[in-house]
Amino acid sequence: MVLPIPIRPALRIRASPDSDADAFVAALGRVVRPGGGLVVDFGAAAESILPGFTEAPRTMRTGDITVETTTEYDVAASRLISRYRFSQEARRLDATALHHVHTGAHLGDLLANAGFTDLRRYADPDGTPFTPATGRLLLAARRA
Repeated sequence: MVLPIPIRPALRIRASPDSDADAFVAALGRVVRPGGGLVVDFGAAAESILPGFTEAPRTMRTGDITVETTTEYDVAASRLISRYRFSQEARRLDATALHHVHTGAHLGDLLANAGFTDLRRYADPDGTPFTPATGRLLLAARRA
């Protein structure tokens, strides 16, 4: 099985942490023509992240670069806070990334409220059903 909506190169949009998700998805509803399709590739669904979540630090290496990572889950804000330290010989760079976590149901409700129907959840473009602990959520929908 393949996704019912062909995937083509699309505009990649990163919403800021304090942006209004309802307004953003409503805007998508205004620009997708009736009958048109939309696929949202979401890597931070609660069902993907939380079943196996651990705050254990990780170390990754590629060539002479080492990345040390710690991640914590902020329950009050429903987000992951990842802290990275990149090292290369004597050079160091520290960075922080915030990953907002939403349930698949919440994302589906946002799309439905913006006029999308026939919502389907997949784990990959081949049409594998989305299940807990799946690494990514592909939400496919049609504009009513």
